[in-house]
Amino acid sequence: MVIKDGVEVRLQEILDSKGMKQEFLCKMTKISTTSMSSLCRGDSLPSTKNGLKIAKILGKHFEE
Repeated sequence: MVIKDGVEVRLQEILDSKGMKQEFLCKMTKISTTSMSSLCRGDSLPSTKNGLKIAKILGKHFEE
């Protein structure tokens, strides 16, 4: 878990728990590998649009 701008970033943790790779999420969301890597490390936060795409694919609420 990483904290970015007061937000708990758990994307990599969730991917790991589901046995998913960043590459799969990139293909499904059309987010570049560079951007996805940055999101998973907690270096940046997703736009609302991308956050909603990621949440839907992961079966999570956007807030999670």
